[in-house]
Amino acid sequence: MNNQNRSFCLIAYDIADNQRRLKVSKILESYSNRVQESVFEGFLTRAELEKIFKRVEKIIEKQEDSLRVYFICEECRKKMILIGNGEVTHPPELIIL
Repeated sequence: MNNQNRSFCLIAYDIADNQRRLKVSKILESYSNRVQESVFEGFLTRAELEKIFKRVEKIIEKQEDSLRVYFICEECRKKMILIGNGEVTHPPELIIL
């Protein structure tokens, strides 16, 4: 796994229907860390994001729901401020087999 191909992403959604919301949250939980009720953080590859997008587009109603992805550079990530419970998601460990 090459961490250079991964971008730190903040993903937020606003989904009107409980069933759709649950399905989307399960998808996001399989790729990233939930940091608030509808906010996720993760170090994702472009391929992982494309998989998320394809799966989510099959579920959401584009007239009612939204999913946003914000790319946060390393310098900006270092400046993140957290007040209260939790921690900022750390980069994945480098694994050499």
